[in-house]
Amino acid sequence: MKVLLRLICFIALLISSLEADKCKEREEKIILVSSANEIDVRPCPLNPNEHKGTITWYKDDSKTPVSTEQASRIHQHKEKLWFVPAKVEDSGHYYCVVRNSSYCLRIKISAKFVENEPNLCYNAQAIFKQKLPVAGDGGLVCPYMEFFKNENNELPKLQWYKVAVSRVWATAL
Repeated sequence: MKVLLRLICFIALLISSLEADKCKEREEKIILVSSANEIDVRPCPLNPNEHKGTITWYKDDSKTPVSTEQASRIHQHKEKLWFVPAKVEDSGHYYCVVRNSSYCLRIKISAKFVENEPNLCYNAQAIFKQKLPVAGDGGLVCPYMEFFKNENNELPKLQWYKVAVSRVWATAL
């Protein structure tokens, strides 16, 4: 009788672990465009009720997770996907998989990295647009800064630029 009970428990555990391997799937419809040759960080786009386990990142349909070695140009640090720096060829699909013993969710995101436009230090596709009121005070926001806080929850020093146009100087008259 004890053997039968143990066998039933083992089979139940096996079935639940197999069901956890069958991930629910979701695709983010928004494609985030970022500048190549800059640091980029991508969080797993979870709804509040979906954060129920460990997060692992994958490139395309690879079975091998993205590296967790911070020396790797593309790596997972904590729960975020880091590109240090991003390259145009990194564009494509990435998956964050949230998994525990009884739950699995696989979310597909599309990343697009673009080179700067000729003679400019940006690409119009990667601009973080902001509007300031004409009459009155307003503030510009540097997006996604919360990703760059250190262990003491401090932000890095920022350098702002008013005009980002590359200058070409004449070498001969």
